[in-house]
Amino acid sequence: MFYREPKYYSEFHCTGPECTNNCCYGWCIDWSKEEIDKVKNAEKISPELKTMVENSFVEMESAPKKNIVKFNEKNICPFQLENGLCKIQRELGAEYLSLTCTVYPRKSVATRDYIYRNVNMSCPEVSKILSNNEDAMRLLNVIAEPQNLILNAQDTEEELKETPELKYRSELLEFFYNLIADKSLSVENAIILGALAAQALTKLVKEKKADDIPDALIIIKRQLHNDAQIQKVDEIKPNYTAKFGIIDDLCINVCNFTMSKVLRDETGTPNIDYYALGEGNLNEMFSERQFWFRNITLNTLLEMSLPFYMKDRTIFENYAYFATVIGCYKLNAVAAAAVRNEVNIQTQGQTFHFVGDQKVFGVISLISRGLLQSNVEPKAVLRRLLDFSRLTPALAALLVK
Repeated sequence: MFYREPKYYSEFHCTGPECTNNCCYGWCIDWSKEEIDKVKNAEKISPELKTMVENSFVEMESAPKKNIVKFNEKNICPFQLENGLCKIQRELGAEYLSLTCTVYPRKSVATRDYIYRNVNMSCPEVSKILSNNEDAMRLLNVIAEPQNLILNAQDTEEELKETPELKYRSELLEFFYNLIADKSLSVENAIILGALAAQALTKLVKEKKADDIPDALIIIKRQLHNDAQIQKVDEIKPNYTAKFGIIDDLCINVCNFTMSKVLRDETGTPNIDYYALGEGNLNEMFSERQFWFRNITLNTLLEMSLPFYMKDRTIFENYAYFATVIGCYKLNAVAAAAVRNEVNIQTQGQTFHFVGDQKVFGVISLISRGLLQSNVEPKAVLRRLLDFSRLTPALAALLVK
């Protein structure tokens, strides 16, 4: 099998009890009936665990053949032990875990050419790896034996017929990936240029010219790398009102938390001096690892299988959602860095304690949970964006600058 994956993928491993934001709370964790029966019928299962298994699952209404774990009153998986490990795994072995528990937080997306693999940003260990290895996001072609995986996206023949641009998943993903990986551009400028490209590609699709995408990408790439275009984008100034208004709204109402209150004065007004302080602290924190934010942005692009996170939305709408996620990462990372000491965040009934650069990794993982890994409907987020502004490249600029 032919995989395309970032260099760090094979190096990633779960940190277990050391994780600051583990996988065992606040999720909809599904198990098949066969997986549950395998545990219940295990020869070495203890009576206590068997009783727990019999009482800890409920059938999914939308998928009768699947069951979800019933979390306890603390919104935590009942099989999680106090040390953060799994009771099923400890007692019977990892081979008795469900496919979901085995694979997560890894993700796989199939295209005509490859299966792209990465690890979701909801795991704080991913941010840590990406922030310590400049080469982590170099894409590799890997030939490997088929492994346990969940294909998070695989286009059907019917979908390809109805949405012909899906045929060009690889070409489009690689185009946006290479644009943001270009070290001659700041991450923010690259994202804004990408928004211009997404707008042009959406126009092409609406004109029923999806099959012109490969040729169009060559032309668009030449246009984006025009010095005058780059200078124009570089001269865009940050809009703090938009940052705090739009991003705060999404973080509070979707992610159930925001760090940006530390960037406001006693009246609740955004304070640009506080923002500058946080930005300075963040730059100091990663002064010898300036690649960190580009790596995180590239990994998020793979996680969202850009530009088709939502198959029934346009290329630009998908891209606007991507820019929103990155904008949320950036504002909250700056806010976390503005706090010199430790950070405590309460969300979904849990309290998270972060120190050092883990403050930054922690808020990014929590935002990823809210915007990319929860039951949030992305189209609802797009509607919230429309309440503030039209979906245009200018909006993307406001969010990330």
